[in-house]
Amino acid sequence: MMQQETTLQSVKKTVYMYVLPIGFIGCTMDFIFGMSIGTNETVERISSPIIGIWLLVSFILLLCNSPLFARSEEGLFWLVGAYYNIKFYTFLAAQYTGRTEYIDGFALWMPLVFIILFLVFERTKALTFSWALLAVNVMGVVVIIIEDRLSLEKARIVLQLLLSHVAYVVFLGVMEKFKYIFFERSLLNKMAYTDYLTNLPNRRSIESTIDEQLQQSASSHQLWVVIFDIDHFKHINDVYGHQVGDTVLQQLAELVKRDLSEHEVVGRWGGEEFIFVINNMDYNEMRKRIERLKHEIESHVFPVVSHVTASFGATLCFSEDTTRDILKRADDALYAAKRNGRNQICVANEELLV
Repeated sequence: MMQQETTLQSVKKTVYMYVLPIGFIGCTMDFIFGMSIGTNETVERISSPIIGIWLLVSFILLLCNSPLFARSEEGLFWLVGAYYNIKFYTFLAAQYTGRTEYIDGFALWMPLVFIILFLVFERTKALTFSWALLAVNVMGVVVIIIEDRLSLEKARIVLQLLLSHVAYVVFLGVMEKFKYIFFERSLLNKMAYTDYLTNLPNRRSIESTIDEQLQQSASSHQLWVVIFDIDHFKHINDVYGHQVGDTVLQQLAELVKRDLSEHEVVGRWGGEEFIFVINNMDYNEMRKRIERLKHEIESHVFPVVSHVTASFGATLCFSEDTTRDILKRADDALYAAKRNGRNQICVANEELLV
């Protein structure tokens, strides 16, 4: 669930990165053009600069990853929502006085209120606020119509405006539901193919990768599978506890991920075992790559346990191989490295490859 929330926050931040500067530009242009042609009313003269500055400050807080941004986005809703109602009721009030008042360009920005609502609040609260906002405006329109203060032309425009806002709210509500369904499925899919402790591809994912590589690799491309594990890992768990053991696994995963190339995939095979799938390398290149990784592991300083070593079993993949054949050879090579004293690399059928 935490991963899902993180992903949703990332999407929301991306939306804000576009919406906030665009809104600021819109407010600035509206204020400048309104002042230039002398049509700015009191509402615009006050609200446009305030909303524009708020949008700009919110954008700066977002760029700085400031915790104050959460407050600024909620304040933005109340600010824009107030402007929405003031403008709408200014129009309705003009119908009583007989003053000429039209629903001008601000109507084009009114849907932004509902977009902000669904960005700031969770779905249920966003829908509640949206319907409440619409209900307040509908009540005002009903009163005007009952008292016969609204011409048919203006009534038609107002009705279309309100109905379009209902459509926006319904659309945003449905999309919000789809968003959670999509992210839930994405999260479940990630969980099915990702090891929860190390955030590496898990056994299922790696087996699928090997299957794909066997099918896609040209005969001239050499594919290697390397299984390696931490030497005496049981001793670490027994002496220092499983929490320390988990920390060692996590740091080892970060160490391995740090230097991956586009031709390499690494995953957690299970327990203290990891697996490397290396494509497009000859024997010497593969050997140097694993030697470098072996050195990085034994020279790294892990919390509490200080230093650990690892043993490696590698095998070259052949066109007639099945995934099971490959994994069996790599596993046998790993156990050969263990029998020979650990902290070394053993390659299956190495005498035929040199």
